[in-house]
Amino acid sequence: MKLATLDDHRRFCEVDGWRRRPRPSKHEVWDKHLADGRVLRTAISKGRRQYQKQTFARILRQLEVSEDEFWDAVERRLPPERAGESSAPPEKGPRLPLDVAYRLERELGYTREQLRGMSPEDARKALEGEH
Repeated sequence: MKLATLDDHRRFCEVDGWRRRPRPSKHEVWDKHLADGRVLRTAISKGRRQYQKQTFARILRQLEVSEDEFWDAVERRLPPERAGESSAPPEKGPRLPLDVAYRLERELGYTREQLRGMSPEDARKALEGEH
């Protein structure tokens, strides 16, 4: 296993469209928003120049890529293929209160995808049986 450096880790994030969080921290924190709503997060240490084997394996799991995909991005600037992804955070709209979303999901069987596009008014109607 070829071991990555901090610069390799950073280059991967840049090539794969990750966004660096602006907040100061003892580490660089990067996020990747996936089409399924998940957000991947990785931190680039400001310590050692080269990762140890265990640390690099953990980073590959965080990035959700194989070693080959990682090196293709770093060396050939080829990002891994992920179906329908976006590196931008989801658009903000009116949010449902957590207790309302929980009731709609658990009691009425709404999916999370349905809840994402639901307005607070539509949620109220659904809970009152007006859907």
